[in-house]
Parts: sequence; C-alpha cells; structure tokens
Amino acid sequence: MTEEEFENMKRHTVSGVEIIRGIEDNTQENDFLKYAETLAISHHEKWDGTGYPYGLKGNEIPLMGRLMTIVDVYDALTNDRPYKKAYSHEESFEIIKNGFGKQFDPLIEEVLLAHETEFKNAAADITPGAPGYRPQAMREFNPVLDMVSNIVETRSGAENRQGDKIRRYMEIFINAVIKREHFKEEVSAWNTNLLLMSAQLHDVGMITLDDNILYKKDTLTENEYESVKSHTEAGVKVIRQIMGNVENENVLYHAEVMARSHHEKWDGTGYPLGLKGEQIPLQGRIMAIVDVYDALTKNRPHRDMMPHKQALDVIRGCAGTHFDPGLIDVFLSCERDLEKVGRA
Repeated sequence: MTEEEFENMKRHTVSGVEIIRGIEDNTQENDFLKYAETLAISHHEKWDGTGYPYGLKGNEIPLMGRLMTIVDVYDALTNDRPYKKAYSHEESFEIIKNGFGKQFDPLIEEVLLAHETEFKNAAADITPGAPGYRPQAMREFNPVLDMVSNIVETRSGAENRQGDKIRRYMEIFINAVIKREHFKEEVSAWNTNLLLMSAQLHDVGMITLDDNILYKKDTLTENEYESVKSHTEAGVKVIRQIMGNVENENVLYHAEVMARSHHEKWDGTGYPLGLKGEQIPLQGRIMAIVDVYDALTKNRPHRDMMPHKQALDVIRGCAGTHFDPGLIDVFLSCERDLEKVGRA
C-alpha cells in the first residue's frame, strides 16, 4: 500500500463518524449513537500515541476505543485479506499479546486472556465449510450492522442481544420456504447471505423514537402509535444513509425492503402503504412473521415473554389476516427448530 493509499484508508475513522452523525440527524438525541461515534473515531488510536486520527496516548483514548481496537485487530488477523491469508487463532493471540503496552492498553491483557476460548469459538466462522461460516464480504460489513442492531435492541428494551436469533429464525424459515414450489423461483434468485445479514436492520428505524414511547408500559395514545408507525420509513432513511457510504449499494437492498414492508398485513390493514396480499414484497411477508414471533417470545417493557407454543397459536390465528397463509404453513413446519433457537 502506498503512502497516499494508506492516508486514504485512515480516513475511514472520520467517515464512520459522518455515517453515524447522519443517523443521528434522523433520531431523538440519545447516548447509544454517541457510543458508536466514540468507537468509530478512536479504535485506531494506539496506547503509545502512534495511532490515528488524533495520535491520542494511554488513557487519553476512550476505554471503548481501547477495547474495540483489540477486537478489530483480532478480527482482521483471523480473516482472509487480499494481501494475506487468515492467521490461526493461536497466531493471532500471540501477535496481540506482543502488542500490549505499545498498541494496546496493558491492563486489558488479563481480561483478554480470561476470554480466549470465547474468541476462539467466535473465529470459527472464518473457515470455509465450518458451521457458521460467512463469506468475506459479510464478515467485513457485518460488524457495522451488528453495532447498529445492538443499538436498536438496547433502545427497544430487549434484555439480551437478539440480532443473532433473528438471523437464525430467518435462516430456518428461508431454508423451508425455498423448498415450496410457489416461492422457490423468487427465493432462489436472492443472495441469501445478504438477506440474512440485512434481517437485523428491519427495525433500525426504532432508534428514531423517543424513550418515553419505547419504554412505556401502558397503552400507547393515538399520537404515540402514529410515532411508532413512522419507524418503517425512518428505517429506510437510515439504511440509505448507510448505503451512501459503502461501495456496493445493493448490499442492503433486502434491508430496505424489509424495513419498509414488515408491518404491512395480508388483508391490507398494515402500514406504511396499506399493501395487500402479494403486493407486499415476499421479504416483508417473511420478516413480518419472524418479527412477531421474536417479539412475542421475548420480554418487553409492557409485557412478559410468551411461551413458544402460545406464540405459534397467535401466529396461526393471524393467517389470512395479518400474514400470508401460505407462509404460515411453512413457518409452523419449522416449529422444533425455531424452539431450539429460542432456548439457546
């Protein structure tokens, strides 16, 4: 890499902040995006002051940035790059251990070593053919989506990180849908990896809502419900802001479709457009079912989680009104696999 190319590459920290501030422009003021901004701007600073963009040193670097730089380096080492092959977990950990006191905060070493097994398990997805393997493009872009998804989940009152469950529910469902003749041709044309990666952004517009609405335990007023409904179009705006800063804008095509259409209903009574039947994109009809199942089976500020079988009964009862009846049959056929994911 030439000096000029390296200088261009270094600008990604500032560009990341610009993306996050673009999201902030469409949201109520909150701390979560401030955390994201801190991570983006500081994760290439180094403990000895030789990092960028500001050359911060030691405790001048925010703690979040000091933690993120270790995670970022480990992820980079254990992934293939155009200029190198992936290092093994053991090789990567050795490189990182040698960086304490120079690139990394030496006080974090003990914490890192205590969690070495978790790092090793997380790295398993870099090996083609291994369970959970994801292509390189997904691995490089997915941390950004994970960060945004985690912000959404935290602000929505989720007790535990649910993005992975959404992806796993979707994967189970999609694998079953593609076997049905009525849907096979359309689903076969999708890049399933991109769709699964995008699934976690379906509710990204929720970050634009006021905390008083998100955490309200009583019934929403009419005006509050209208505010909630606005999250679909707000989500599209956030996704387009992200797409404007990535090389391949098509990577989030499915995310935009799902964000806008996952609250449409089969009978035409949904929002934002009141689409009916097969006017609703198939991605949205699929996500609508997964979204409701996920919502029913986890705790919310206004209610406790619902047991798996009770949630399925609710969904079954909405076939032909809320949901595509053909898809409901497919979803119910996945009952055991869905329950396993829910229990994990």
